[in-house]
Amino acid sequence: MANSLSYGGTDLATYGLYVTRQPSNLIAPVEFSSAKAGFADRGFAGYSSFGPRELVCECLVVAATRAALATALDNIRLKLFSREDAALIFDGIWAGRYWMARLSSGVNASLEAGAKVAKFTLAFQASDPFAYSTSAGSDDETITSGVHSFSVVVAGTAPALPVFTVVPNATSAPVVISNETTGEKIAWENSLASTDEIRIDCATQYIDVADQATDTYAASMSNVDGQFPTLAAGVTNSLIISGVPGGSVNTAWRNRYM
Repeated sequence: MANSLSYGGTDLATYGLYVTRQPSNLIAPVEFSSAKAGFADRGFAGYSSFGPRELVCECLVVAATRAALATALDNIRLKLFSREDAALIFDGIWAGRYWMARLSSGVNASLEAGAKVAKFTLAFQASDPFAYSTSAGSDDETITSGVHSFSVVVAGTAPALPVFTVVPNATSAPVVISNETTGEKIAWENSLASTDEIRIDCATQYIDVADQATDTYAASMSNVDGQFPTLAAGVTNSLIISGVPGGSVNTAWRNRYM
């Protein structure tokens, strides 16, 4: 992909699309809520959160003939119009990260050079304003005692949302993972058989368990306490897993960008 973009896994450079100006909004907008809840002796003020991000770029399509240009534009329209969010990746400065987005405006092209060149602006909206690395990070640890300490270094500019997969070789209970750097800890207060494995997804805040032989997961959200840990960006995260006498733990994540 050269000075172009891909959407939903399709490189639009295939159809002669070039990005002449990439998005420049570096930080997602903040949304403020003024909703308040009052009680007899206390009150809660509003809160803020990151709102959707609009990603705007200017594009150019060059073709050898008017007919070829029309075909290229048709193909681009076909790939861009989606009813669901899809991965949006820009070449150049934003290479290596993606947003989940969809087109938020119509496309009106101005035709030049005998209708062999089309210029237009594309506007995408990402409900999740954060960008994610196109490459996943991973850390594998061998657990040899009931309390195992390890560390994970995460890049990006926003906390990463890890998935912990624990494969024990002995009965384990409870399974507790804490990030000492952020002060976040999640506890699964049940018994995990030596033939089972557990997956703690901190992005979806969901825990499921599978038999190691079949790897077929089923939800296990009862007796869960605490807060699903994140991984702080730009620092070494000090983690502890306890309750597992032996086995392994894999931490998988994608660097996340504000």
